[in-house]
Amino acid sequence: NSKTESYYPSGFEPPAKIAWDNHLEDMQHQYPKGYTFIVDPLRTKYLGKTIELAKAKNIKVILYESPVLSESLSNLKNREEMIGQIKMIAKDYNIKYVQFDNLPLSDSRDYFISSLNLNLKGIKIFNDTLAAFMKRELVVK
Repeated sequence: NSKTESYYPSGFEPPAKIAWDNHLEDMQHQYPKGYTFIVDPLRTKYLGKTIELAKAKNIKVILYESPVLSESLSNLKNREEMIGQIKMIAKDYNIKYVQFDNLPLSDSRDYFISSLNLNLKGIKIFNDTLAAFMKRELVVK
């Protein structure tokens, strides 16, 4: 194989961009009435298959949503519907779904490269939050 693959000892590949990319402004310009997510039934099917496979191997599955820039939420017209569908999947498979969209960093562009993607500073904060959550959830009792 002549292709060289990147190796990250921590398993984390940092984002290529480090600064705000104006994606939110571009989306607001392109979709002035807001953006509507479309559910892809094939993705939903394969998410279910992935959950089933993990559970069959006794792997605990937790669905989560990373922080989202608060100011972008009003542009996501059917966000509540999408979250409802994710919650339904979690309920159907008896797994936990956690949203991290209420963290203080969600209120500042200083932690994002776009409305749905954290920058390195935001990732560090969120990783600490996610690690603490996982430690609580995955501890063997």
